Amino acid sequence: MKTCYLCKEKEVKNLLDFGLQPICNNFLKHADEKEYKHPLIVGQCQACGLVQLINPVPVIKLKPHYHWITYSEPEEHLDHLADIIADLKGLNKKSKICGISFKDDSLLDRLKKRGFQNSWRLDLKGDLDIKDPHIGIETIQDKFTLKTVKKITQKHGRVDVIIARHILEHTQNMSNFMMALKEIITPQGYIVIEVPDCKRALEQLDYTSIWEEHIFYFTPETFHQSFTSNGFLLKHFENFPYPLENSLVGIGQQKKDAKNAIHSFPKKNILEKEKYRALVFSEE
Repeated sequence: MKTCYLCKEKEVKNLLDFGLQPICNNFLKHADEKEYKHPLIVGQCQACGLVQLINPVPVIKLKPHYHWITYSEPEEHLDHLADIIADLKGLNKKSKICGISFKDDSLLDRLKKRGFQNSWRLDLKGDLDIKDPHIGIETIQDKFTLKTVKKITQKHGRVDVIIARHILEHTQNMSNFMMALKEIITPQGYIVIEVPDCKRALEQLDYTSIWEEHIFYFTPETFHQSFTSNGFLLKHFENFPYPLENSLVGIGQQKKDAKNAIHSFPKKNILEKEKYRALVFSEE
């Protein structure tokens, strides 16, 4: 079995092997053009329940070939989320609030309208050393590392809130990404993470979801674990309902004993439900 990206247990079981598959956004210009293909294998950790890809596509191969390809996320819940952030203990109108990617812009705008003028998004070139303005989440997650965060904090100082909407599910190294989030905030700072809820897709046997370039397919339970297993206390959680795919939002703070944090595992009955759901998905 493979090692789990979340709990680090060597318990990831193969569920579905779709063989070699092309990258969904790399449309060919000519019928005889050579096409890159990569193994698409879905697995699930038998220790923590997280559904994940085994041997994900290299970042360089995920970079979009066309500038007109864009992605949008649901936003009807963002006014409510902005109110929740504005009321977090310890924040004031001078607090530093930072977003990681373009997917955070609309939430940052809402926070500015609520008086948090010290809100901004990381600069691709200046902060993340990304020279191509037409890259996507796949490159941003790869460049958001402890090394770049050290440069960012030297330039801007640590922030009180870091926002990461719809990027955690794309991270090639979840632990390193979460460590970088930890290093960019103040000791009392908050991380705000949003991911798609894949529970319904798994239950309704929606196999198209596997081609969405995600590495992780979170359910509410495994999303909770992404905080606790990486040294964060989950201070607030909400599951925002949408017709196609719900949005999971978690707000966390560092545990005081984060250096000695141990991985969190679900209770046996919860784990069995996670495993059964994925098993049915793989066998239908």
